[in-house]
Amino acid sequence: MKRLSPSLLLVFILQGSSSLLFAADWLTFGHDPQRSGWAFAENQISLQNAPGLTLKWKAPLKNEPKSLTALTVPVIASNVTTAQSVKTLVFVAGSSNHLFALDAETGVVVWTRTFDTLALPKNEDMWLCPQGINATPTIDKAGGIVYAIALDGRLYGLDLGTGRIRFGPIQFVPPFSKNWSLSLVDGVIYTSISQGCGSAQSGLYSMDVRNPFRPLVRVLLVSERGTAGIWGRGGPVIGADRRVYGMTGDG
Repeated sequence: MKRLSPSLLLVFILQGSSSLLFAADWLTFGHDPQRSGWAFAENQISLQNAPGLTLKWKAPLKNEPKSLTALTVPVIASNVTTAQSVKTLVFVAGSSNHLFALDAETGVVVWTRTFDTLALPKNEDMWLCPQGINATPTIDKAGGIVYAIALDGRLYGLDLGTGRIRFGPIQFVPPFSKNWSLSLVDGVIYTSISQGCGSAQSGLYSMDVRNPFRPLVRVLLVSERGTAGIWGRGGPVIGADRRVYGMTGDG
């Protein structure tokens, strides 16, 4: 019997800092829809004190790695009301169909959600197709919801503080497709697909979630064979001009 190894989440902090609560929200991959990677509200880390970063905590999470995937990049929301108190929470999705919310101060798991699925994977043993969660979740801070795509391609919206399902699940992308990090702009969720995993057509996918009873899905397919998929861990980039940008695998 194969022994499952837990996935490990590591968090670092500056020496002398007493908490992580100074950290600004990090609501999507790369901080913002432009994937700038710039936490403009953060003012405590500098070139001078960056060498003082030390391990704050590490948390083993019950998640089975799949191919080259295990845990997504964390996203963070501050001032979240939980059953215990108001906390800053770190959200990370696990490849084997899990979503975890951890206390940013201690690393303790506040809640976890295992997504149900009735779909069965196709017989693919290609190492580039993880057949699990691959897309980094995104957070609607105003609505108090974190969005994630389960391995069967359905989009879930979960309450930040409790993990309760507040949106969906709604079929967004094909099951077991290789979809990339989510983004949320003006009530529309964006993702992209590459490599044809699960026989999915590559392209840009979006869902308007402003009406939870009639969400509108739009698809811009760029390849029927998967060779020109929209690549990049960051997923689609949404410019300040609201244009959607992506780069194909074939350039």
